[in-house]
Amino acid sequence: MNSMLISLAVAGVFIVTGAVLGFRLAGRGKPYNAAVLIVHIIITLLIAAGLVASIFKVRGISAGKVYFLVSLHLGMLAIMVNIVTGVILARVKKETPKLVLTHKLATLVMILSILTSAVFTFIKF
Repeated sequence: MNSMLISLAVAGVFIVTGAVLGFRLAGRGKPYNAAVLIVHIIITLLIAAGLVASIFKVRGISAGKVYFLVSLHLGMLAIMVNIVTGVILARVKKETPKLVLTHKLATLVMILSILTSAVFTFIKF
């Protein structure tokens, strides 16, 4: 269980770091700073790797496994939405507010997914 929580904590730190870099990207407008954009993309891939690692480590948890998996899979769905919207945001000349909102909401869903996964590691069902 410690290994699971460490994976979740690291993914959570990456999400917060990615969100901060995302707000820095949005604040400066287009064209994006290439270095910040590349670091933002790398951190997003590290978040995905952390969620996948947590899913594979779930075999060690016996209680609450289904709820834990559901919350992590929801996080994986959110990161896929985040990657697709991020690619579109990086490629289009003028970003739409709905697309930016979708990107931010997907980040919020990832944060909630990691928090609920951490909670489900402690709750016995």
